[in-house]
Order: sequence, then C-alpha cells, then structure tokens
Amino acid sequence: MPTPAAAVNQRARTHHRPRSCPCGRIQSPRAIAAAATGSTTDAASGRGRTDGGGPAASGPWSVASDPPMGRRSGSCIPSVPTRKVSQIRRASRLTVAHAWGWQTGAMPSWGDLEAQAPGLAAFGADRLTGAPAYLATVRPTGGARVHPVAPIIGGGRLFVFMEPTSPKGQDLRERRWYALHNGVADTFGTGGEFYVSGHGVLLDDPALRAVAADAAAYSPEDRYVLFELEVDEARCNGYGDVPLPDPPRWTAR
Repeated sequence: MPTPAAAVNQRARTHHRPRSCPCGRIQSPRAIAAAATGSTTDAASGRGRTDGGGPAASGPWSVASDPPMGRRSGSCIPSVPTRKVSQIRRASRLTVAHAWGWQTGAMPSWGDLEAQAPGLAAFGADRLTGAPAYLATVRPTGGARVHPVAPIIGGGRLFVFMEPTSPKGQDLRERRWYALHNGVADTFGTGGEFYVSGHGVLLDDPALRAVAADAAAYSPEDRYVLFELEVDEARCNGYGDVPLPDPPRWTAR
C-alpha cells in the first residue's frame, strides 16, 4: 500500500499532466492555441510566427491547405476553417484596439468614421436619424435584448437618450456591447440598411449632454440618461434602389 505522501504526489502528477487526445499524443496549451489562431513555432529559433493563412503557407500548421473539417497532418488537433480563423483574428484586433483606447483615452467614435469613411458615415446618418432604429444589447444571461431608439448624431459622436430605469441602459453599464441597425421601410429593404456596433459609455458631462440635446430631433427630458455609442465597426447594404458608398464597410483601427 502506498504511503500517504506517495498518494498525494501521484494525484499531483495526474492533476498537472499535459493535455492529451485519445490517440495518445500530448498537446500543450500552446499547441492548442496555435491551432485556433494559425500560429506556429520556428523549430530553429523557437520563436512564434504566423503563417498568415495565405496560399503560400505550408506545413502541418497551414490553415488554408487543410480540409475545412479535417485534421491536421501529423496531428490530432482538428483544423480550423480559414474563415473562422480570420474572424478570430479580427475580433482580437478589435478587442486590442479597444483596450488601447481605454489606456490612451482615444476611443473610436462616430467622428473617426466621418473622417476615414465620410460616404459611409453620411449614408448611415441619413438612415439612423430619419426613423427609429433598433438597439441590441446583451442581457445578464448572455441573450440578446432589442429596443427601438432614436439615435442622435452631433459633434462627431453617436448618442442615445433613455429612461434611467431602462433595461438596455443597465446592459450598457454592465456589459457595454451593443449593435445598432436602422429600420427599413418594407420587406424589400427599400432605402438600404446600415449597421454599427461597438461599446456604450454612460455620460455625465453637461457639455456633451448639451451637444446631444441640441442635435436631437426632440426635447430630451431632464430625467433621461445619456450614452455615447462608440463605433468599432460600421457597414451598409442595399438592394439595387440606392447607390452604396465606397467603402461599404469600416473597422476602427
């Protein structure tokens, strides 16, 4: 019978054993993360590199050369579809850019969209302010919540007023993510579509409140709370009845 100390050591070795798959190959957390991002390691230098997912990428870690749902050659890690990898990388860039903005105070705003893609910003402004739009937020359970709102654009910012007890306001305070889509005239999508997403920030600056109130098409009540909707991404779509701006899509950088 093993001694108590030996039993404890055996449990510790089992608990910290590297992750492995049914075929017996041991996979480290770094290898598993590399499979999801397309990252690989140079055998000579030990430094990480990225294949980039292009046609020239080769070797067992090439994402583009593997079947979409197959397994990598010489590995038991399932391959990741190229489109999914690009989505992961894009989401990572947005997250990093937003974190950098928090540190530097340079958060992406509607003004950035106006400066870098003025045609898209004008297309969006016409559709967001001409009729009620639909604001999606994230519930505490992780589900979606959608409310009609009256967006306001002024001073290079995208605003929305709401009741202080509004559930969507609580969502923006706690989880901050939002998506905003204009209302369309009919089932044919007449007039085109515009979508923007990012993070919401509660404002208590009287000067910014005055800017939003002056730009609003209605008179906000004193009890309303004000949020700025920071812009991480914007895009548009149409169905042949309206010309689309170029570019039709913009991402904060």
